[in-house]
Amino acid sequence: MIEVWPAIDLIDSQSVRLTEGDYETKEAMARTAEEAVQFYSRYKCVKRIHVIDLIAAKTKQPVEADYIEQLVGLTDLPIEVGGGIRSTETIEDYFNKGVAYVIVGTKGIQDTAWLKTAAEQFPNRIYLSVDAYVDEIKVNGWLE
Repeated sequence: MIEVWPAIDLIDSQSVRLTEGDYETKEAMARTAEEAVQFYSRYKCVKRIHVIDLIAAKTKQPVEADYIEQLVGLTDLPIEVGGGIRSTETIEDYFNKGVAYVIVGTKGIQDTAWLKTAAEQFPNRIYLSVDAYVDEIKVNGWLE
C-alpha cells in the first residue's frame, strides 16, 4: 500500500505554496489549513501530515506553534512539523502541543552534535531535512 504524507506550508496561518522556496511567489491554496487537515484525514492512504512554518524557517523561531496545535486537534493522524526549529526547547514545546515528529534542517546541518543530542533525547521523533537546489544545500528557509 502506498503511504501519502501531504504537505501544508504556512504563512500567517494560511496554507500557501512557494516556487523553489521563493517567498515572493507565495500563492494561497484553495483550502485553508484546517480544511486541508480534515480533507486529508478522510483517506486511509494518508498516514501523516507534514506542516511547515515558513516564516519560522526565515526568522529562526516558531511563529505558528499555537496554530499548529489547533491543527493537531483536528485529526487523529500524526502531524510532523518543520521550520525554525533551532532548540530542544522548541522541539519539546511542539511535542507538548501534540505534534508527533519534528523536522530539523538548518540547525541539524550546521550543528551535528546538537542533532545527535536531540535525536538521543527524542528517539525516533526527529527527522533531518536537507533542501537542495542543483548542487547546493539550502539553509535558513532556502535563503542561503
